[in-house]
Amino acid sequence: TNRMKRMILLLPVMAGIVFGAAGVFVRKLGGYGMSSPTILFLRASFAVLALAAVILLEDRSRFRVKPKDFPLLLGSGLLGMLGLNLCYNEAINTLTLSLAAVLLSLSPVFVVVLAAFLFREKITRRKIACMILAILGCVLASGLLEQTSGLEISLGGILMGLAAALFYALYGIFSRQALDRGYHSYTVIFYSVLQVGLVLMPFAEYGKV
Repeated sequence: TNRMKRMILLLPVMAGIVFGAAGVFVRKLGGYGMSSPTILFLRASFAVLALAAVILLEDRSRFRVKPKDFPLLLGSGLLGMLGLNLCYNEAINTLTLSLAAVLLSLSPVFVVVLAAFLFREKITRRKIACMILAILGCVLASGLLEQTSGLEISLGGILMGLAAALFYALYGIFSRQALDRGYHSYTVIFYSVLQVGLVLMPFAEYGKV
């Protein structure tokens, strides 16, 4: 229906708002002395529990994964979600929240480039024009051209922000491949977040929680 189509168009906007708002909590928790791995471990733990409850209530078959599809979930979890969140958290700690979010918005540029190498998709003139506009828009929105903006700029932070965008693109590519093979979005997210929690478990500082 038309109403459903309008809702679908709003979902990416809502996702961007929610993900961008996470930076506020990350910085606040970091101010309490929590390390980035600890914060991310807690996020993953709560998310795994919530998703497990939903899957148990709706359809337990969504826990099933074919062995041949494990590499896709490893890619979405370890390369995508883990790299994205760790790098984004570091960018938040060294840059302004707005600049970190703007750098993350460059992920579609990485998607176009990676798709060309991995899936041999053609980089058309239209795609190049869109990438240039995306980069220009990010520069203007970041305030880099404003000398009086008081923007906090750190080379390490910018590199972390760009790395977060790269890992975000990888997450999108791997998760989309998994969805195309018939897996539900809950399945992909559950196993991706589960991997993040398991990997970070030894590095979490439980005394700071």
